[in-house]
Amino acid sequence: MKKLISGLMSACIAVSSAIALTTSSAFNPNKDPNGDGSLTLADSTAILQYLGGYYEPSDLTELDVDDNYVVSVVDSNYVKMYDAGIINSDNYIEPAEANPAASSRTYEVYNAQNATYLRSYTLQVQQNSNSYNLQSSNTDDNDYLYDPSTQVEDWSNKGVAKIFFINDDNEKAPTGTGFVVGPHTIATAAHVVYENNNDYAYKIPEILLFNENGTQYSITPVECHFPSSYRIANGQSNTDDYALITVEENLSNYMTFNLGAPTNFASTSSLPIKIVGFPGRYDGLDENTTINTNTEHVKMLSEGVLLLNETSTTFFYTNILHNAYAGGGYSGSPIYTTETQNGTTYNTVIGIHIARGNVGLRFTSHVLKFYNSNPNIQY
Repeated sequence: MKKLISGLMSACIAVSSAIALTTSSAFNPNKDPNGDGSLTLADSTAILQYLGGYYEPSDLTELDVDDNYVVSVVDSNYVKMYDAGIINSDNYIEPAEANPAASSRTYEVYNAQNATYLRSYTLQVQQNSNSYNLQSSNTDDNDYLYDPSTQVEDWSNKGVAKIFFINDDNEKAPTGTGFVVGPHTIATAAHVVYENNNDYAYKIPEILLFNENGTQYSITPVECHFPSSYRIANGQSNTDDYALITVEENLSNYMTFNLGAPTNFASTSSLPIKIVGFPGRYDGLDENTTINTNTEHVKMLSEGVLLLNETSTTFFYTNILHNAYAGGGYSGSPIYTTETQNGTTYNTVIGIHIARGNVGLRFTSHVLKFYNSNPNIQY
């Protein structure tokens, strides 16, 4: 547990050193992340524990102390500022009752180079309630941006990766996008590394990262991890389509994202989001500017907002919708929101783009556990 808190707190160091410089009118002192009736440093730790995937709160909105519909390290930082006396209030809330129960999820591991099965493991999260459901209303196709000209070329975020696989012609070809979440870990969609229609893993020979000037850096995949439920889904599943790839090289200098989660009503508030990835086929402003991305690399950024779902609230327990453009090749791209605190900008990933119709895999406690507190990472 100490290692978990230490690792997550490293994302807060820049803000901690400047803690006395700024106050925020957005901070809500009536929140109580750990439900003990007062707002203290213990609540900052509770937020970090949630981001580590150790538990699911009975009310996720209690962790969103700045009321921006996203739970992230920024919320933990605000609690520290409150504890230091920068933000003052005597308003507290009564502790919420909780009835924790264990919830487990099993994962499978494959060799990235030869696609052979290696092992399985189980991760457990303490679950209080289904606190991820959102309100719902009707949408239509006009809410989605299918126009590729809404993309802009953007190399500024070096934490985004282009992932390759060996295709049916035994050639190396791009399979999707990923993003760095740990010193030896890249997050992506499960269907980028596994074909569950025909039940086989892809061989992943190479992953490319790029500096801000577009210079590429080749890294070596070691293992691919994804939920066992995805493998047995017999077709693409939107509920468990997430994976990680471990690599030999240390990617600490490419860790440009924090991981967080959207709270209830993030969609009803039209939360602004961004998505960045490597199109499998880049369509420019006209048909004459098409680029073959097998041989050329183009990293594109698109902006939008979270959307409501036209069916039911249960969809939002595992998925989110957005209207940023995302064509072929964007699978595995980070869906993130930007937060600024004390002059420091945080890119907080709240989901992974996984399907046409602008569907994203929503970050929940199980997904955070998989990426942030997974003791099964080998490289």
